[in-house]
Amino acid sequence: MKHMLILKNHIKAALQYGSGLATDFVGHGTHVAGIICGDGTASGGTIQGMAPKSQVVSIGVLDANKKMDLPVDIGKVLKMAVDQGAKIINLSWGYKLSGEYQHGAFSVDKFIYDNPEILVVVAAGNEGNAKNGFLAYKTVGVPGSAKNVLTVGAASSRRTAPVITETWGSRSPGNFPTAPQNAETLISNYDIPALISSRGPTDYDSIKPEVVAPGTYILAAKASAAVISPVSPEFFNDHYTFKTGTSMAAPVVSGIAALIRQYLRTVHACLNPSSALIKAIIIGCSYKIENTRKPPADVSLQEVGFPDFDQGYGMVNVNELLTTKKITLAYSDIYNSDEKALESRAPIGGPVKSYREYVVEIPGNTDSLAITLCWIDLPAKGVQNNLQLSVKTPSNEWKIGNMQHIYKRSSFFDTTNAFNLKPHDKYNTTEKVFISNPVAGKYLIKITAQNTINTPQGYSLAVLGILSSFTER
Repeated sequence: MKHMLILKNHIKAALQYGSGLATDFVGHGTHVAGIICGDGTASGGTIQGMAPKSQVVSIGVLDANKKMDLPVDIGKVLKMAVDQGAKIINLSWGYKLSGEYQHGAFSVDKFIYDNPEILVVVAAGNEGNAKNGFLAYKTVGVPGSAKNVLTVGAASSRRTAPVITETWGSRSPGNFPTAPQNAETLISNYDIPALISSRGPTDYDSIKPEVVAPGTYILAAKASAAVISPVSPEFFNDHYTFKTGTSMAAPVVSGIAALIRQYLRTVHACLNPSSALIKAIIIGCSYKIENTRKPPADVSLQEVGFPDFDQGYGMVNVNELLTTKKITLAYSDIYNSDEKALESRAPIGGPVKSYREYVVEIPGNTDSLAITLCWIDLPAKGVQNNLQLSVKTPSNEWKIGNMQHIYKRSSFFDTTNAFNLKPHDKYNTTEKVFISNPVAGKYLIKITAQNTINTPQGYSLAVLGILSSFTER
């Protein structure tokens, strides 16, 4: 691929698949790579990517007619990157299939199941619209509908320079024809999901996207072969350009994932962290932002709760973990092949268990406690091996994973007496318990194999906060 000096020292390999071209004449791939690993060479170090010391393996999949050439089994392309040493794969492309789980999603899920150390980050898609006056649901693309990936939606950026006043109505009048959506600006002074960002749920009722990151007017590297008119709103200079979409938000998260992987390897001596652990940490660090859906015009959030289908678990922010180090991490990372993997209905006292328990103790000066469970599930539509996260507070109150996410959960059918008739989540392979201003003391964390299909199920648990101790019970 022909790159500017900006990325010259960060491209480990430039490959191509099928009729795809190695030269980036569109500029999309170079921009994505710049968000991940740009080191600011052409800007005196002021315009950098998220992980400026990382390296990228690029794979050209666009042919001369700007059409994607991909195999039915997307895993074949993913393997090309992995064979070059890639551990995090960014897919800023997809198919417009309204949240459907089809072979593209299946093949990515299978690849991750077979290669659990590989994190695949996927852009949710840019099919967000309000053609009937309401933001549409079920617009997330494939393979963003896969279970084992981390699907990323876009949020509006807070860019202050240059001044940008463009609205979604002026950019895409067909998708945002009426108020209030047509007057919403691409740049905001507060965090909010970008209107163009594709929404969930999937057709098996799971939460997608799982997180959002800034995705409007993102400034990054310009491909030397790409021609951008100086009057275009994307133009910045000969080395950098603006672009908008979930394709820009996904590499923000991919770069963050690279930093987290480095943190795990250097600080925690976790040399081969699973993709589920990195995913759990990113989701654990995410926070709820504002939503453009407002009653009484749109009351749908009353049927969804939080996490929702616009932002998932919220905006990614690992600053307190990696930069200010205000919070710390405790974790358990168990592969499916590990002897500690769980099986439902395992005999009591046997070598295999149906649940595991951990105890975390926190002091009295903790602003929040985030406990996140992720697992890599068997490739198939819908959750196959279902785990449950539950947390007992020092006051003996049980909190259940995704407890505020009420979509398709019923207290009549989805509960057990052990947890005070709180409905369980059976649709997602990520569960989170977030406690704001938690009281000091010991918290019991229980991970239960609610249902497994003839195979042990590993998991990754990430506990984030000011922690005094963390032990397995």
